[in-house]
Amino acid sequence: MPGLPGSYAGVDAGLHTSGLLVKHSTLTTPTQVFLAADAAHPEQAKSISNFNQLFAERAQPEWKPYQWKADDGTTVEGVLIYPPHRMGEKHLRMLTLIHGGPAEANGDSFEADWYDWGKPRCGQWLAGLPS
Repeated sequence: MPGLPGSYAGVDAGLHTSGLLVKHSTLTTPTQVFLAADAAHPEQAKSISNFNQLFAERAQPEWKPYQWKADDGTTVEGVLIYPPHRMGEKHLRMLTLIHGGPAEANGDSFEADWYDWGKPRCGQWLAGLPS
């Protein structure tokens, strides 16, 4: 948990227990539920779910953050998503999805809902299509 890259959500603690539940995901790992038996030691949390095993069995696109300067000098950050096993290759197809931020910014989290089609998950899906 602490130190794991990705996004955390839905933190919950029981009224009469020292345990802590939290949801965690990454861009290529579906949300899983973790349990820390002792909230004072979240680094000992263990995954107690195994959703969407299919994603673990298939090659996932690789990605990295990318920054550039806008015309007005503002630093803008995006994500470069590569097809599986093609990280860093040149002359690949490119699709640019532009949307507002920071309120609508995307992070290192799994987004596969019907309304997230234009977010990084769509880029991952498109990156994985055959050439």
